[in-house]
Amino acid sequence: MPVKTQIARHLAKPAVAGKFKDSDLIFVWAGGNEMFVHYEAFAAQVVTIVRTPGLSQDQIRGLILNAQLEAMGKMKAAALELAGYVKSEILGKGGRYVAVINLPDGANSPYGTSFATNPQTAPLAPILLPVLSATMENFNFWLREGLTDQPVMLIDFWALYKDMRASPLKYGFTNVTDPTCNFAIQDAVLGRVLTGARALFCNVTTGTPLDMKPPGADPATWMFADDSHPSAGGHAKIAQEFIKQMRAQGWIN
Repeated sequence: MPVKTQIARHLAKPAVAGKFKDSDLIFVWAGGNEMFVHYEAFAAQVVTIVRTPGLSQDQIRGLILNAQLEAMGKMKAAALELAGYVKSEILGKGGRYVAVINLPDGANSPYGTSFATNPQTAPLAPILLPVLSATMENFNFWLREGLTDQPVMLIDFWALYKDMRASPLKYGFTNVTDPTCNFAIQDAVLGRVLTGARALFCNVTTGTPLDMKPPGADPATWMFADDSHPSAGGHAKIAQEFIKQMRAQGWIN
C-alpha cells in the first residue's frame, strides 16, 4: 500500500478527523519497495545489454551508464515525492513528532550478496553491487534535501546499519549476513516458490512441525528474517537504537 494511501486512510478515520494530534509519534520509513522496482529493472537491463551481440565495450559502458542514471533518477523522484508527503500530509496536517528514517546499504544485505553468489549474476556483481549502493544512497540524499529546514528528526539508518554490520556483537547480533528463514524449507512447506515477502510467511517457532529455520538460526540474535527484512530480534535492536535518538532529541524520557 503506497505511503500516501496509508496516510490518507489514517486521516480519514472518524476519530482522527483529518489531523494528527500534538502527541502523535509518527515514523516514516519508506523507499525500499521503490528500490526493488527500479534497481531490479536496472539489473535486468544490464543482463540484456551484456548479452546483446555485436556491442563494443564502449557501447556497453554507455548503455549501462544510461540505465544507472535512469534508476537513480527514479529514486530521486521517489525520495522527493516522499518528502512532499511528509511536508503536506503529515507536518501540514498537524504532525509534530515526525521521525523519517533513511535506507540502509542494500549491497551488504543478503539481497545484495545474492547477486554475487547467484551463478547467473555473479560475473556482473562488480557492476551491480556498487550501483545498488549508489541508488539507495541517492535516495537518501534527496530525501534529506527534500526535508531541509523541516521540523523532523532524520534517523540515519544507513550509518547505523553499517556499524551493526561492522560491530555486530556491540548490538547483540551473532549473525548479520544470513536469513533466519530457510527458503528451501519454506518453499517445500508452502508448496510454491515465493518471489518476495518471505518474512511474512516464515514460521521460525522452534519445535513446531512447520519450523522453517536453518540449523542454528536464532531470530533473537540473527539480524535478518529474509533477504532484506529484519528478524524479530533485528527489529527489537533497531528499535532500541531509535529510542536512544528520540531520548537525545528530548522526545521521550
